Amino acid sequence: RNSPQFQPTDRTKRPNFWNGGEE
Repeated sequence: RNSPQFQPTDRTKRPNFWNGGEE
């Protein structure tokens, strides 16, 4: 799980595993 520094825009362009799969 990454820090909240990743905005929704970054979460969309990057794979869900990069977001920690929070989606």
